[in-house]
Amino acid sequence: MCDVQVLNKISYVDETSDGWLIVKINGGNYSIPMGLKVKLTEERDGRIHFVIQEGAYKGKNASVRSGPYFTEHRLTLSGAELVFDLITERLTISGLGSFNAITHSSNPIPKGNHNIELPDAPHHLGNLYTSYSQYATTWFRIGNSGDRYLHPGRVSAGCITVTDLDEWTNIYEYLIYRRSNDYDVGRLTVKETKFRV
Repeated sequence: MCDVQVLNKISYVDETSDGWLIVKINGGNYSIPMGLKVKLTEERDGRIHFVIQEGAYKGKNASVRSGPYFTEHRLTLSGAELVFDLITERLTISGLGSFNAITHSSNPIPKGNHNIELPDAPHHLGNLYTSYSQYATTWFRIGNSGDRYLHPGRVSAGCITVTDLDEWTNIYEYLIYRRSNDYDVGRLTVKETKFRV
């Protein structure tokens, strides 16, 4: 008979080298982001079992081999406010600063207000930029569906691509612990500055 330790406590994914923790969900390997809220249920057979409390896998049962992967403390911050200007190609993050960013000229990010989601999975195109930031594979989806993201890079297919590559770690660290709700880290306004002629 195996020993079972009942845990029953809220915790958070602790810091990792690249921002991701690989866990088992329904027998498959999945990555969940740093800072994610979970409810630890028990430890048995060398694994910690938990229920994910927010993000893309909210409500899913998961497990990870026993180890120091969780913390009971997380600085919970209010949702971030971002503005992207299609004309000046500047992304302004309230409380952090303004950064160079682009979108695709023939497929731009739509004007208006959009949610910015918690990271959903590692995006391997970010591996091209890990020399600039260890968190380059962590992208934040814009809106709650589709394939437009806030991410670092030099090319955009219609996302908001931060071209100030050395700043991605600062942007990531600013956003990762922010919450508007169980799914989003903040809100983005996309606008188009009108210049006087």
